[in-house]
Amino acid sequence: MSSLIKRARGLVSVLAAAVLIVIPIHTSAASASPGADTSLSVFTVNGNNVSDGDTVTLPAETSSVDAVAFPTDNEATVQITGSTNLVPGYNLLYADVTSADSYSTQRYTVVLSVEFSDDTSLSHFSINGVATIDGAVVSLPAKTTSVVASVETNDVNATFVISGDTDLIVGENILTVTVTAADGTIRSYEVTLDVAFNSDSSATSIQVDGNEVEDGDYLDLDPYTTEVDVLVETTDPEASYEVSGDTDLVAGENTLVITVTAADGVSTTDSYITLNVALSSDASVQVILVNGSDVVDGDYVDLDPYTTEVDVWVETTDADASYEITGATDLVSGENTLTVTVTAADGETTQDYFITLDVALSDDTSLATFQVNGSDVVDGDVVDLDPYTAEVDVVVETVMWLILSMGPLMLR
Repeated sequence: MSSLIKRARGLVSVLAAAVLIVIPIHTSAASASPGADTSLSVFTVNGNNVSDGDTVTLPAETSSVDAVAFPTDNEATVQITGSTNLVPGYNLLYADVTSADSYSTQRYTVVLSVEFSDDTSLSHFSINGVATIDGAVVSLPAKTTSVVASVETNDVNATFVISGDTDLIVGENILTVTVTAADGTIRSYEVTLDVAFNSDSSATSIQVDGNEVEDGDYLDLDPYTTEVDVLVETTDPEASYEVSGDTDLVAGENTLVITVTAADGVSTTDSYITLNVALSSDASVQVILVNGSDVVDGDYVDLDPYTTEVDVWVETTDADASYEITGATDLVSGENTLTVTVTAADGETTQDYFITLDVALSDDTSLATFQVNGSDVVDGDVVDLDPYTAEVDVVVETVMWLILSMGPLMLR
């Protein structure tokens, strides 16, 4: 803009110079004949005498002058032009004299130099229709992205540029009006546009492992799922969110919580999603130990004579599965069936594992107790009986502590 003004001034200066060196041409000499006089007896601008080719300096914002020109010959006529609608810089004032005989003319030229104004003041400044001033703070609703700034300068020849009225963000924004006066003087006016933080704490989308969900939903997950991926899109991009309960999942129901906090830092919304990790149907075992030895379904375990119970240890593949053991106690000589029943975490699937426990038969034929009519006897003893005794009571106990009731033993 300043370069444009300089070029304009230069052009006007050239024109003015051209005017100043123009020598008025008289179509006929003033003394050529009576009635041909084109001279002026009075030529003033704003009351000051001027002559052809003079330059009159005028204050800034002068738009007109009072120009007076009287011909020496009262019969001659004078027409003045260029005394109004003045602009900053050089203006040409003409006084055209026509002689009384109408054959002679002469133009008198004066350059009116209107100073350029340094006025950078504003006659009007408003934001969205509301008057404001330099340094003011204008509060705006949330989500405001632009304003309408209206500006008028006191000097119509001053120019202005507005910046910062669009692409507003949450919080403080600076709107600047830069005014350039006619003489190139520059002044800036600044207003702070304070866009309120949004109180919107809603979410446009919540996805769990790619599944769209919303508050209160129930999402089934595969067995053994321990964590999920959660993606949240808030309605307001300036809002934030936190996720809890998306890791360390266990079989059954788990609660996922998404908390969205609005940009204002105050408003919050919680969304609750139930993550149901399916209970496993796995009823397999990692290991079964009988008296410390690893066994599998269908195995045959030899046990020492007189063994009446065994120690059984079971580790299921799924830690949430349970098991029940039967047949590990009250063993008898020969084959006994040990049963391990595993129930999966789902409470429905079961699997039985059978192990045969073979308690060896003893080859011990010794007796722990041998009594005849209540008296201990040993092999080879002779027992005296009363006359006419027809039977005796015999009690025998083996080393295995099996008590045999033999009943009455008839003597032959």
